[in-house]
Amino acid sequence: SIIATIIAIMAGIVFGKTLLQTHYAKAEVPVWLKLISRENYLQNHFSSTTAKQGIASPLSSENLAEWIKQNSRPNDKLLVWGLECQLYVLSMRGHATDFPFDILLTSNLSGKTKALAWQNILRQQFIQQLKNEMPKFIVIVNNDSNPTEPVSSNEAIAFVPGFQTFLDNSYRKVKSVELFDVFEIKP
Repeated sequence: SIIATIIAIMAGIVFGKTLLQTHYAKAEVPVWLKLISRENYLQNHFSSTTAKQGIASPLSSENLAEWIKQNSRPNDKLLVWGLECQLYVLSMRGHATDFPFDILLTSNLSGKTKALAWQNILRQQFIQQLKNEMPKFIVIVNNDSNPTEPVSSNEAIAFVPGFQTFLDNSYRKVKSVELFDVFEIKP
């Protein structure tokens, strides 16, 4: 019908106008059309996404991953403690444990007896796997608390018995980049 067609056209105009005013139109389309460089895109549109907000910028993740690649061998393992698992892929390094995310090990399960018992077993497995694998680097994400993980990853180290001791005894801090502290296995 004509009314339905007119409504569809008007909705399309409103949607199109809205789309042109969005981040998509202002940021991503110029990159795809090669009107601005990828680096300019990241700098211009992620500069407000900063470490003080608990979010790592894509450029800092990429730079750290490149540093990890340059300072390790392809078969070296990595542990990223926090929700920044893109570092495994970007650095092309495998994760040292069965836990590429820390959330299973750090979630508050108090009052849930069976789940807490299961979590304690996972924590023991995690520490044992770390000791067996001895990853070249351990990356700790700082100040990254969010609604899913209300305690920042650097503070959540304390939730896993033996993790801080393992880190202190076997690793030394070699680099800090934005939210990331990088620890390297001691010689």
